[in-house]
Amino acid sequence: MNPYSSGFPDLGSIAGLGGAGAAASFLNPWTLGLGAANIGASLFGGISSANATRDAANKISKSQLQAARLQTAAADRATQMQAMLGREAMKGNMAMDIGSRVAAGTWMPDLDLGRQFEAQKFQRDVLAPKDIANRMFEERAMLGLKGSKAFQNVEDRASQRRIKEQLAPFAGKYAMLFGGIQPIDTSRLFAN
Repeated sequence: MNPYSSGFPDLGSIAGLGGAGAAASFLNPWTLGLGAANIGASLFGGISSANATRDAANKISKSQLQAARLQTAAADRATQMQAMLGREAMKGNMAMDIGSRVAAGTWMPDLDLGRQFEAQKFQRDVLAPKDIANRMFEERAMLGLKGSKAFQNVEDRASQRRIKEQLAPFAGKYAMLFGGIQPIDTSRLFAN
């Protein structure tokens, strides 16, 4: 008998393993109780660890689900904002078009007509007198130039050149009939 068993029979002897040895000490109530407690603690620890893992996974999945919901909500808000901005731009374009049509049909022609009147008045009152003055100045300069002796000499030389150019074909054509024609001194054709 085991002195620590308090009167309980030795389980090793009941199981037929004899009263001594490792198996006998394994099967005594104290060792058996400690082993069962150890197994229970291991099982409880495993269950507790599995529960902790499951709870952590639940927390992670809940936080991921919450993040996905936030992203979806933000994307929805952005889509709604884009749609609203598109509508506002369309309204603005419509208002600009209406304003352009109203302006083209009402007050813009009046402005254009006023600008045309102002342009004609400027042409008549300011530009036309200046144009007349400029043409008169040019004509006076030409008259003064035409009256000069230098201009007359230039005109005479140009006239002599034209006469020579007109006589040259005839001189060549009649040279075969009458022989060579002496050059004509065109300076004698004009009396100075």
